[in-house]
Amino acid sequence: MTTRSSGGDVITDGFTSNCYKRLKDKVCIITGAASGLGEATAHLFASHGASLVLADVQDELGREVAAKIGAQAIYVHCDVSIEADVAAMLDTCIRHFGRLDVLYNNAAILSNVGPLADMDISKFDVAHAVNVRGVALGLKYGARVMVSGGSIINTTSVAATLAPESADAAYTSSKHAVLGLTKAAAVELGQRGIRVNSVAPATMFTPMVMKGVQGTPLSLDMLKAMVEATTVLKVQDGLRVEDVADAALFFASDESRYVSGHNLVVDGGFTVRARTLQHPLQVVT
Repeated sequence: MTTRSSGGDVITDGFTSNCYKRLKDKVCIITGAASGLGEATAHLFASHGASLVLADVQDELGREVAAKIGAQAIYVHCDVSIEADVAAMLDTCIRHFGRLDVLYNNAAILSNVGPLADMDISKFDVAHAVNVRGVALGLKYGARVMVSGGSIINTTSVAATLAPESADAAYTSSKHAVLGLTKAAAVELGQRGIRVNSVAPATMFTPMVMKGVQGTPLSLDMLKAMVEATTVLKVQDGLRVEDVADAALFFASDESRYVSGHNLVVDGGFTVRARTLQHPLQVVT
């Protein structure tokens, strides 16, 4: 039997499907929203009815994304490594929309610190300031305004549980730290009805990645060859930003209302294969 709720959602055999507007009436912040995964997530969230605060340091691109979405989105400049910027971002959200339901800590940078023995520690610090401190500040200020519960999502990586050849020590250690923050925050904030989860994509050829390989021994062609050689799930176009945005949508929506502390890997089986290769004696034949 199929009916409709007062909100227009489809109800089939007693179960409600919000697949048409899964974020209806929700207010969401997305950091790193000017390009790549953040931009794709912004458009997806908007298509599901969300009101959006889009944050980035790429002001021209960020304003363009907000303009394409329309009146339900605003753009704010925010360097997530600066506490005053993060506090101002949350203040803008509350002032403009009155509340916050979903915070997506997505902003991150790649690093090029070099081999450990010759590491540029200043670049290491910058990577951790954005990738780790930025998430910690998002958790701090997001938790303050989520008075009626909510969902916080962090972007980790396959580098949060492995040490891929394509990632250096700064990036890999920063993403391990974000996974730790996700787990710690899920335990602490769960008492207040706030869910904290993360999405862990494999390599995607976003503007950040393509820019990040410049000036490193790893060329873009080499990286593409490495990705192709380690791909397990063979699908057309490989991993797309839209695939990861879909995972973030699940965490943002009420469909994940009892999921917290989870790191959802979106890698087509890469980490499963990698762990098998690293630990061959654990394979049962």
